[in-house]
Amino acid sequence: MKVLNESISIAKSSDIGADNIIIDPAVGFFRAKGKNPFFTKMTDFPWYIRDIEVISNLKKLKIFSKPICICVSRKSFIGNIFNLEPEERLIPSAASELICILNSANLIRTHDVRETWQTLLTSELLH
Repeated sequence: MKVLNESISIAKSSDIGADNIIIDPAVGFFRAKGKNPFFTKMTDFPWYIRDIEVISNLKKLKIFSKPICICVSRKSFIGNIFNLEPEERLIPSAASELICILNSANLIRTHDVRETWQTLLTSELLH
């Protein structure tokens, strides 16, 4: 929560309007090791557990009163759980995206737009 508060403060101090700020809990950017410039080193517990907990607790981010954007499409936590390569992660990705919506996500960034749309529409029709 502290990091998100700091990010919101930085955005506001950069004259980004409050209506143009969204929350992204950064699933996939916390690791024990990595090369990406946005990588954050994590050693206190397994990174994939952090990603799962973020998804499970998205509703807590509503305290920021900002839309929540999340990307779980083909993420490595799915690969780690099921021992799958990225191209094999469609079904668990769609399931994870549905859970994100049910847990208060407003925006989904995905690799599989058509399949995600079908998953979410099916849920809406049957719910």
